[in-house]
Amino acid sequence: MMFFNTFKQHMGALAHKGIAVLAFLVFSKAKHQSTAVLPKKITVSGFFEGKFGLGRAVELTALGLEKQGFIVTRHDVRPFFDLMPLCNQTIPGDRDSAWLIHLNPPELLEVLARTNPLMCPKGIRLGYWVWELEKAIPSWLRAEKVLDAVLVPSQFVANAMSTLKRPVHILAHPVAMCSEEPTNQATPSRLEGKPYTFFAQIDGRSSLSRKNILTVIKAFKASFHNDTKKKLIIKTQHLSGVQINLVNNSIGESHNIVCIDTTLSKSDYDKLLNTSDCVVSAHRSEGFGLALAEAVMNNKCVLATSWSGNMDYMKDQKELLLDYKLIEVDSSADTYGKYSKYSLVWADVSVESLVEAMKRVVSERPTEALDCVKKQIYKNEKEWEKFKPGIQPPWLLPWSSDGIEIVCLPLE
Repeated sequence: MMFFNTFKQHMGALAHKGIAVLAFLVFSKAKHQSTAVLPKKITVSGFFEGKFGLGRAVELTALGLEKQGFIVTRHDVRPFFDLMPLCNQTIPGDRDSAWLIHLNPPELLEVLARTNPLMCPKGIRLGYWVWELEKAIPSWLRAEKVLDAVLVPSQFVANAMSTLKRPVHILAHPVAMCSEEPTNQATPSRLEGKPYTFFAQIDGRSSLSRKNILTVIKAFKASFHNDTKKKLIIKTQHLSGVQINLVNNSIGESHNIVCIDTTLSKSDYDKLLNTSDCVVSAHRSEGFGLALAEAVMNNKCVLATSWSGNMDYMKDQKELLLDYKLIEVDSSADTYGKYSKYSLVWADVSVESLVEAMKRVVSERPTEALDCVKKQIYKNEKEWEKFKPGIQPPWLLPWSSDGIEIVCLPLE
């Protein structure tokens, strides 16, 4: 049985590699028009129906594009992963549209392998990549050849993609652009009889090791023990049985820690978040830290590791940042363990730093630091003003490559 399972895994890996190679060969040679001017219409492909971070990110991108005047066709890619026929699927939208593929290279190539190259948008082809480690792995670097340019949400991801030959441009998730004014300006703990509530979350597909939720539990217990005036909500989904046991065992007999293991709609998630005072992320690495940015825009306090993508908007706000040391990505690190062979590092948060920070924000809300974070989020999103129909972004210059037809046309 063990041999059979190993054989199946091996064959599955070969099949996956074959699909990726097919996509690479077809779409790196498929002719399309690449213009330095952004057209009015754009098809955005991604996990639109996914109730997880990537789903929220692609919807924000689509909303941001619409606010900038684009006519957006949303394309949910999830059905593509249930299809075996290759090179026969149609991408919705006008053929002369631009095409923004909001998928990392592994999923990008899976979708392209199932796409008929004659039945997809023929305009400029952009990728939007979010990577959580300090350097891109070789397979990611090769995938650039099917794109005209790569968009990324942070300087951290841009640095990781620095060896790409295609243009790489930072376009932050449009959190401020697409946020609604919070209806409740008061923090829940200010309301009579409510405990000060910390909030942390983990989606198993994002890696339990990377999100480092067990450190949050450990620090909360060390800070407040069984104090019922303090509370920690752990929101989980898509964890394996082993992973949820690790979380529950870490919680132990603590009655002021609640684990909610379910998938919520956006509205139900927002309601849960609004019961909290402070969002905590002891992450080992983040490509951007979308949940943190949205929490700040929703007037929540945040505490986060002082490393990786969230530093684009949290830099210098020491009251909100957690100390860490860099450690090597270990082979046992669930989703990311397979990348340990590339000698990559990520952050290991100091429990003592988190304990100190938790106690500090309970005593006094760091209003000035949070205001600075919010202002920086707005500032970073100014780049969206250069991303409009009819505009030629300075970073989007026409380039030439074998098999790619470059046509610089004036916009009608």
